Amino acid sequence: MEILRELNAELLGQSFAGGREEERIEACRRTAAVYALTEGAIAVLSDLERDRSRIYYGALAETLGIAAGGSVGETGSIWEEAILDRIHPDDLLEKLRCESRFFRMLKHRPEERRQSYCLLQPLRMRDRAGRYLRVLHRIFYLAGGADGCTRITLCLYNAAAAEQAASRIVHLPDGRIVPLERRPDGSPLSAREREVLRLIDAGDTSKEIARRLSISLHTVHRHRQNILERLHAVNSVEACRLARQLRLL
Repeated sequence: MEILRELNAELLGQSFAGGREEERIEACRRTAAVYALTEGAIAVLSDLERDRSRIYYGALAETLGIAAGGSVGETGSIWEEAILDRIHPDDLLEKLRCESRFFRMLKHRPEERRQSYCLLQPLRMRDRAGRYLRVLHRIFYLAGGADGCTRITLCLYNAAAAEQAASRIVHLPDGRIVPLERRPDGSPLSAREREVLRLIDAGDTSKEIARRLSISLHTVHRHRQNILERLHAVNSVEACRLARQLRLL
């Protein structure tokens, strides 16, 4: 599957150089174990730097016929094939596409803010009898470092009592839904929004921006609001600071 090869190259091809933070990684392991125990989830903790995974099997694993609940397994890959094989083919393709967009989006967020986001995806997964069950998949990218790389992913699979909404990114501190960006570079801003932000950073007023770009003042205001929302900034000064940090300016 081409999308799987591309995502694998993106995740494993990061320039890991800043040193591992073993205490944070150990904290991630404890967190995954708690999710499996308290929610009955299958919790997959993948080490992108070492290309391996540790899997904590909750009660759902028994329902799907994958492993005994309460057990722990390891794989020499970041891809848990026994789990992926249970996902409906159409859902698996969409899952990988959304994960790729999610990862690209987070690359344009400061490292300390990446753990504030979660990707939620509804899936259909086969149980031991071959019937498809509703499952909610959540993914978090964790344990970054000074080099800006993401080292750990946490994937959670939970049984879902009812049909879930479409795939979406959630900003965890306030519950806001963040659009799944479909731009090839994963940038949170469009080319026009970046152009407006450059003029804001240069000190231009909204009226001056409207004149320079030959657009209405209303359109400038809309771009300014979109910029604040997509960068999760409280004002233009913070938006410019974040944009420089993310190399958008």
